[in-house]
Amino acid sequence: DHNRGWLSSRSDVLLNHLRNCEFQPVDVCLSAQEEQKQRDALAANKGARRQQPRVPVPGVILTRRLLPRAVTVMRTEILAQVSGEHGTAQCDGWSGLNNHHYIAFMVTISNKVYTVRVHDASNERKTAQLLYDHMIEVLRILDVDWKVVVVGFTTDASGEARKARKMLTESHPHLICPDCYAHQVGLSISHYIPRDLIHLKLNLSRAGQTALSVIRAVLTRWTAHYLAYRRLLELGPALRAMTSDDAMLSSNEKRLITGDRASRTKAREMVAIIDTPGFWQSLARMKTHLEPLARAANIAQAASCRLDQTLLTFGDLFVHYTYLISPENETEADANNTACTAILDSLEKRWAKSDQDVFIAATILNPFIKVIPFRQTVQWLSLAGVLSLLTRVYCRVFQVATSPPQLFDNLQDFFNNQGTYKELQSYAEVVSNEAQRNNHPLDPRKVYNGIKPLGGDHPPLSKLALHLLSICTNSASCERLFSVFGNTLTKLRNRLGNNSLTALAELKMHIRDEHLRGGTKERLKRFFGERKTQDTGPPLPPLPQGPTPIPAQLHPPIIPAIDGVADEFTEIATSFMLMLDDDDDDETLEFPSKISIKLSDLFDYRSTHWTEIHRRSASRTLDEELELYELVDLDADGDVDIDIDDAVGDILAN
Repeated sequence: DHNRGWLSSRSDVLLNHLRNCEFQPVDVCLSAQEEQKQRDALAANKGARRQQPRVPVPGVILTRRLLPRAVTVMRTEILAQVSGEHGTAQCDGWSGLNNHHYIAFMVTISNKVYTVRVHDASNERKTAQLLYDHMIEVLRILDVDWKVVVVGFTTDASGEARKARKMLTESHPHLICPDCYAHQVGLSISHYIPRDLIHLKLNLSRAGQTALSVIRAVLTRWTAHYLAYRRLLELGPALRAMTSDDAMLSSNEKRLITGDRASRTKAREMVAIIDTPGFWQSLARMKTHLEPLARAANIAQAASCRLDQTLLTFGDLFVHYTYLISPENETEADANNTACTAILDSLEKRWAKSDQDVFIAATILNPFIKVIPFRQTVQWLSLAGVLSLLTRVYCRVFQVATSPPQLFDNLQDFFNNQGTYKELQSYAEVVSNEAQRNNHPLDPRKVYNGIKPLGGDHPPLSKLALHLLSICTNSASCERLFSVFGNTLTKLRNRLGNNSLTALAELKMHIRDEHLRGGTKERLKRFFGERKTQDTGPPLPPLPQGPTPIPAQLHPPIIPAIDGVADEFTEIATSFMLMLDDDDDDETLEFPSKISIKLSDLFDYRSTHWTEIHRRSASRTLDEELELYELVDLDADGDVDIDIDDAVGDILAN
């Protein structure tokens, strides 16, 4: 119809006139009538579509149906598992790229971490009182909804968090509220990491040897610096051989100094560094200083870090850096002594601010350690002194006026391996051998649970031990949750709501934990590369036989000097002093501890049993991290780089 286009653009009033006007040509009237029928049909179809239910888009299905349903199932399973268990609450804050400030509250139960609540505090004032109110609400949720016995609450040492923790300590004196010692150890490391010494984009292999790739340190992973320096020292002979061979070639045949002018200049600088003996000596000394700090960081950041492990970490660091102090007055030794003294002063300062009673009590109640680490000339280190210490802590954490009379009998049996604790030593050896065979850390709570009478209750001493050994001394799990937040809340997904963001992060962490418990980590290692046969190392030192001695007097230990470890750490020591000034705080927590002793007076430097156990556990985690680097850097053998996503990386790194 030649009039169809013209009629379709007319208004309804004109169309009605053209259809009914007697003076219009017949063909125009018929075309107007046909146009009106088509318009009526379209209107009827639109009305029918409005009455039909809308089909939800996939995103709505995920966030409003599938995700809440999965989180509900997961939380129901968690609540059934944790009911009646001991747990340590923890909190920390984080700001995302969407300019929202989140406060995460989590709980550590039996070395597993669960998210209790994530609060969006973007529209609130950042005050200690508001944070304290949120902490009280979390305690109520854990008590009423989760049925968890909260034994402690950990936060970092920032101003508002410290004030809120002080308020919580005053209102709930039975709770143990330590600093986040992952943060405290991190302060001892951050200013000791120099900028990258050398950047090498080489993959090195010698005939008949395993290929090793250079590890480049990650700025926020402190142990990565130690692993990078250790790997570079392993590659030293191969690097020097390469530069020596390349120096004998003509300019047209050189394989290291190639490319444009800028690349050749950079390559010459790198070759000069490799050929400098002092560089490798300094690198070796740097590794000597970083190794104990890397071990300490791995332990302090673990979800299972306990009170006794924290104190033993401090003691191990103190012993190590005390040994490094040289008695000579040479310039090199002078700089080394300055750096080591700065570290020792920092350790003493952080220990002085600690709740010393509970740390020492937890260490004594560790059946693998007992009183072995301590210098036995300490005044309170006697049967009467330890009983007084445990009585104070027992009355404090269980909110009773007096301790039960059985506590004294339990303590005697504990030290003499008799009576109630007759099987303590033999079962501790079983747990120790099992942990070594499976390459797992020692868990002293397994010993107490293993000697519990079937159908009976724990004796008072075991009850106190399980209480103290269930306290986690860091809030690093909140940081791990925020890492998941950061990977989820991207520029393309910056409008995620708090509930959806929290649910996604919870599910991701839960799936990762399930994979770890199901052995997925070992299968991934076999998939990404054949794992080297790992030497489990020498067996752990045997547990002391017979009663644990508490002698009245021992001569102070003579600390030997270690040759060849002095280092020029003047710049590091200066940075450390500045860090100590920045860490000063005016708000000091007052704990009801009666013991106040320096680390230098507390530990027996001649005992090696406890340091070997402690260092073995820490070295295991360092080897795991180094193995992760080897898996990721499979291109050392000439293979194509493997793309490992965040979920797989989390499983391999834990």
